[in-house]
Amino acid sequence: YHQPKAAATAASPGASVSLSQTAGGKQQLVSPPVLQDVLFTNIGLSAPVRMALSAVGWTRPTELQHRVLPHALAGRDVVGVSPPRSGKTSAYLLVLLHRITVVPAIQAIIIVSSSQTAYKINEQLQQLCGSLARMNVMVSTSETSLADDRLKLDPTPPQVLIATAVRAAELVQDHTLKIATGVILIIDEVERQFGAQNVSLLLFFLAGIRIQRQVLLFSSSIPITLREISAQTQREPIEVVVNPERDSSSPAGSAAEAAMEAAREAARIVVEAAKAANSARLMGEKIRANLKPDTLRQLEKVEAQEAAAAAAASTGADN
Repeated sequence: YHQPKAAATAASPGASVSLSQTAGGKQQLVSPPVLQDVLFTNIGLSAPVRMALSAVGWTRPTELQHRVLPHALAGRDVVGVSPPRSGKTSAYLLVLLHRITVVPAIQAIIIVSSSQTAYKINEQLQQLCGSLARMNVMVSTSETSLADDRLKLDPTPPQVLIATAVRAAELVQDHTLKIATGVILIIDEVERQFGAQNVSLLLFFLAGIRIQRQVLLFSSSIPITLREISAQTQREPIEVVVNPERDSSSPAGSAAEAAMEAAREAARIVVEAAKAANSARLMGEKIRANLKPDTLRQLEKVEAQEAAAAAAASTGADN
């Protein structure tokens, strides 16, 4: 995003995309672990974006960023999977800094799980703009007025829309969105937003965007729904999976300790999966409650067709 502006106040060295409070009450960017042998200069970002990163103290990417950015910057569909605080949000925000232009049209849509997340991402994006022109970003969630949001989209739409799935579906079905060809569609926290019961809701929303698009999916785990969403929405995606780091400096424990650690890890995974499934179910119910009757009937028709196709496939497999 190459229109210069006055330089913003730099964050602390080594900063990254998570926010924390300083002693004076001001929020600053906090760094996740980065690679020590790779620089941002080596992964394809434009010179103005690299200068903006330097202004906030960024010099090295995380492993996820290093592996995702070259493909995402080139316009490829990407699936990025890594644990929390590994740089997923900053990875796709850097794609926006590199790709968004001054054209007054929606060039990127970020689907998030909550209003709080939407506002946090907007703040992070504006801080990352640094010496670049600030983007026109609109947050649209249950905490904003739908009528006011429709007015903000016309006649001069924002370049970036950050919205919950419910609000995005409402705006799409009203034909309110003016979306640029080649729009970047980012779905964050897939494991929290879309469970098995409401993948069809996402696919229905995407059906309203019938133009060329780039789809970036990010998740902390690899649920079955992530594979399904990718298969239905992406074209030959690049999959990047970064596992949590283990402390190799600690001495190996006994077999009993290792078994206990494995059991604790399994229990944690089960609990997190249950939380994600419940969150996805609640999201699906909320989306349905806000759909117009005609739209809901169309969705139910799509779901019935999917169920019939799945039953036919199962019958064929049994034979």
